[in-house]
Amino acid sequence: MAGVAALFIPVLFMAGLTMDGGTPGPAGVETPELVPRLGHASRVVRVEWSPDEKMLASASWDGTVKLWAGDTGALLQTLVPRVERVRDLAWSPVGGTLALVADDRVMLWDVASGAPARFLPGQFDSTIRIAWSPDGRTLAMSGTADGKLKFWDVAKGALSRQHAESVPYSQPLVWSRDGRTLVVGNSKGGLTFWSPDAPEPLGSIPGEGGSIWALAMSPDSRRLVAADVMGNVKVWDVATGTRVQARSGLAYKVVSLAWSPDGSQFASANEAGELHLWDGATGERGRTFPPQEGRKASAVTWSRDGGTLVAGSQDGSLSFWNVADGAVVRTRVSSNPAWALAWSRDGQTLAVGGMGDVALWNAAGRRTRVLPGGSLEVLGLSWRPDGKMLAVVTDVDRVVLWDVTRGTSVRTLNPDGRVWSVAWSPRGPLLSTGGEDGSIVLWNSGKGTAVRTLKGHAVPVVAVAWSPDGRLLASSDEDGELRLWNGATGAPVRTFDREPFAIRTLAWSPDGRTLAAAGRGPSIVLWNAANGARGRALAGHIGDVSSLTWSPDGRTLVSSGMDGTVKRWNIATGDVAADLIGHAGAVSSVAWNPKGGTFASGGLDGSVVLWSEAGERERWMASDTGGEWLACHPTRLFFTASEGGGDFAGLRFASEPRTLHPLERYRQELGLKDLSGLGAKVPPALQPR
Repeated sequence: MAGVAALFIPVLFMAGLTMDGGTPGPAGVETPELVPRLGHASRVVRVEWSPDEKMLASASWDGTVKLWAGDTGALLQTLVPRVERVRDLAWSPVGGTLALVADDRVMLWDVASGAPARFLPGQFDSTIRIAWSPDGRTLAMSGTADGKLKFWDVAKGALSRQHAESVPYSQPLVWSRDGRTLVVGNSKGGLTFWSPDAPEPLGSIPGEGGSIWALAMSPDSRRLVAADVMGNVKVWDVATGTRVQARSGLAYKVVSLAWSPDGSQFASANEAGELHLWDGATGERGRTFPPQEGRKASAVTWSRDGGTLVAGSQDGSLSFWNVADGAVVRTRVSSNPAWALAWSRDGQTLAVGGMGDVALWNAAGRRTRVLPGGSLEVLGLSWRPDGKMLAVVTDVDRVVLWDVTRGTSVRTLNPDGRVWSVAWSPRGPLLSTGGEDGSIVLWNSGKGTAVRTLKGHAVPVVAVAWSPDGRLLASSDEDGELRLWNGATGAPVRTFDREPFAIRTLAWSPDGRTLAAAGRGPSIVLWNAANGARGRALAGHIGDVSSLTWSPDGRTLVSSGMDGTVKRWNIATGDVAADLIGHAGAVSSVAWNPKGGTFASGGLDGSVVLWSEAGERERWMASDTGGEWLACHPTRLFFTASEGGGDFAGLRFASEPRTLHPLERYRQELGLKDLSGLGAKVPPALQPR
């Protein structure tokens, strides 16, 4: 497994640049570097203060860990392990090391030095739980592949002990203050006590109900609070093993628990996104903090002074609550993931599908319009050939057709069941959709009626793509089956040899001779569309391939992956021509401008990057779920933005490498109406402010 671990290349994300800051200049004048300051794009699963409380770390399903300034809440760094999900984190009590559960591996990251992370060897489950001993020497784990509780000597990177008795599920665990006892929740609603030095359990407290899901020990180690999957919250006296209080039959499962520093209260976050305060002595529930503007809490922690609760949310945002009055002190809004991209045929407009809405960006770098669509992710986009209408698939059972000039929805198509993909025929009014039931429906977009239903797939059709001349329609499904259909008659033309992975993205070469297919796995397969022969397989990604797009001349294929990379492939040789990194986390979509010259990549971090054919970043764009947006030149720093969009990026100077200065402060020097006509324009001399 050492070889596999070596393939993961974690980075400290600084817009593709290094930790050293900008370039020093004469008399204190510097050329700073641009650093993104975007929030999480998906569920926050853990928030935890550093031991000195100068930083707050948050882990998210978007595959990143973000470090926030403890005093201002400003984003300091984004750690990118290049994995699909970060599922847990824990600060070492004695230093600047973070332990992360990254997919099904455990990673150690030296935050203080920015040193590359290392993986602990071994086989783990993706739901593993971790906890540091108070002296920072040992990392305990439950949820390992063999079901055993393990203790790791962190300095040596070696297993110091594993218990013979299995912990059959991933159970929460917490250390006593003196480090002599590790408490592990069990699958029967009780607790088991272990010592890192003893082969057998020290004891146990029986329970009832479901498996323990969340666990926290009071600062003085005298009380334990546990929550199980059945909605029960229990408080135990550790010394006597007696249950002090219990609340049963709560409407929602508690997913996170945290004690106040003085041990008088504990806080909980449940699946409904509510925060509750509880009396630590009696277990009685006190104040409730309802979800704020739809931001449902998923993780919670206290500040050291006990005056502030920090809640990570299901949408990726962070909220800072005043415990005394229940008011929100500060909010860090989540970014808006760029799930899908599509260029209009004239290359003048880029559509970016996010969480429900679709943003339209013009060639000058301005966001010109937003097509609202609710709160669910956009699964697919397709332009009508004349560029006047856009088809949008959201995470529901409908397709909405938008008049992009007026910004109004013209028609809604309602297939039977969920829709996964959409593609407009190059010949005009015919629109195809791939559905959950394995069918493909051809629609008359003008009338909104189904013309024909194509059946042949037995599982969900997750990708559809028309050949450039509109004569053939390709479809693929979750079982790795790829089919060709006659676009005019709907008759089946060919079924290709089945692939061993779900094919979730398809792309035709401009000449219509080659069909590229990829999806659930790292391989990209090139098929001969005329005879169905399997051609070259392109290998280079680590993990799933999310999207494919061809250059207009057909010489280059670009792919994006959940490993956080964008790759340019030389089709003649099958080699990677360039490996591009420009996003903090997974890259969900790529699209080549039909007029050539540039291609776009969209990331789950909420950013969109425009790349030159040579792989140089020409523009960086971002928006959030609150309506703010920013577009800037990544190296020359000129930008155009909404009123608050300048805060989406900061400038880092060599003289102050640990400080980010919001781009908004430099609007007078760098702000432009749009980014057209930059030419060789050079930014003025800048200083920290």
